[in-house]
Amino acid sequence: KVSFRGTIKITAGEERYVEEAYLAAMDEIRRLVPPERLLIFDVRNQSWNDLTRFLDFPDQPAGRSFPHPRSKESFTNDAVWDHSSMKQRVALVAIFFALHAVNFAVLRW
Repeated sequence: KVSFRGTIKITAGEERYVEEAYLAAMDEIRRLVPPERLLIFDVRNQSWNDLTRFLDFPDQPAGRSFPHPRSKESFTNDAVWDHSSMKQRVALVAIFFALHAVNFAVLRW
């Protein structure tokens, strides 16, 4: 069974080669894409303005953070989940389980 397509071809049981295949894919991208069309963006060291200049968009206001930065405290790093109330989260989980129950019932029938 092939897990990935393209440059990264990993068969079942060869998970130890995933990092090597990822790095090979990145090297291939760097080799094939012209430097003026490739931005290797590091969110730790670069800002909105680096990204918008590369994309030829207007600069963002000073001090503006990314729309939804990743957080170690977040369970999902999903903006909808992170900014919803506990009541909304419980409702979402209830809907999730109800849909799974219906799916299970339909497939068993």
